[in-house]
Amino acid sequence: MYFYLRLFIISIAIFSSAYGQEICNNGIDDDFDLLIDGFDTIDCPCGTEDFFIPNPSFEDKNCCPNSFSKMHCVNDWRQASNNTSDYFNICGYRTANASYPAAPPDGVGYIGFFNGVFQSGVAYPNLKEYIGTCLPDSLKKGITYTFSFWVLNAFGNKTTTISMFGSSSCSNLPFGSSGGLSFGCPANDSNWSLLGETTIRTYTSNWTKHSFSFTPNQDVPTIIIGPGCRLSSGNNFYYLDDVKISKENKCSSFLKMPNVFTPNGDGINDVFKPALMSNIVQAKLTIYNRWGQQLFESENLEKGWNGKSSNKSVSDGTYFWILTYTDINGDEFIEKGNLTIFT
Repeated sequence: MYFYLRLFIISIAIFSSAYGQEICNNGIDDDFDLLIDGFDTIDCPCGTEDFFIPNPSFEDKNCCPNSFSKMHCVNDWRQASNNTSDYFNICGYRTANASYPAAPPDGVGYIGFFNGVFQSGVAYPNLKEYIGTCLPDSLKKGITYTFSFWVLNAFGNKTTTISMFGSSSCSNLPFGSSGGLSFGCPANDSNWSLLGETTIRTYTSNWTKHSFSFTPNQDVPTIIIGPGCRLSSGNNFYYLDDVKISKENKCSSFLKMPNVFTPNGDGINDVFKPALMSNIVQAKLTIYNRWGQQLFESENLEKGWNGKSSNKSVSDGTYFWILTYTDINGDEFIEKGNLTIFT
């Protein structure tokens, strides 16, 4: 018996791998793993899913920074601009001015960058600093992502714009290599385009978390993070930490109603209710006879209909049902059908 059970499980696994990906809204077990649509949580993930960014809080390092411009010390990230953004870590170099910043929100490492410089009476509004990384998996065309990050103001203008830029090849890092220190933002390089940005209010006393959503118009294997393209007056420096990308997987809902039931009290198929149901948060089931008279109504799908109206069993025959429901995504649906009663 044990041998045949193992053989059955192995057969299911082979059958599943031999067929395609589960389609999450067709009511069919497409990959033969005995799980249908939203019940197959591996093939049909639901809710927020983190997209992998390497070393998102800048903790992994190969050396401890002892001065500014030490981006080579942090693993998986690199200097993306001619102007040199900075790597800070509590193990060594920690601040861009005389005061230590508040403890970073995640770990002990963080990044710093200029967005406009004013030195010796001369303004350099187009002097901007950026960091970049090659992603292990590309951001996909047409998929909406959310980028979140923590920021702290070291000095300068409290209002700034944080932007993300994308390119079709990792070989395009760094950008603007022939443009000098005043090349500006990555969008001035034809190999790079703006993915998304947000203008925020920053503070010197505490880190604040911000986010924005974006949808790439092509697959993006490489990203750059830093200030926006608008020219910035003054001498402005910001710390950045815990950068993350996530995507929202719309949850697949599924509902399958039977077309026959036998309310004869034998404990088998005595109640008319969904045969399969997933990710339904609110519903109302209404039953009618062939003359359009309402016999039953309930918002409890698990309890269902026992084949009675006014506490009396209805006669055998065909009846009609209407089911209105709202799924976990907030979408509303109306389904209709008929059922046959045999007693």
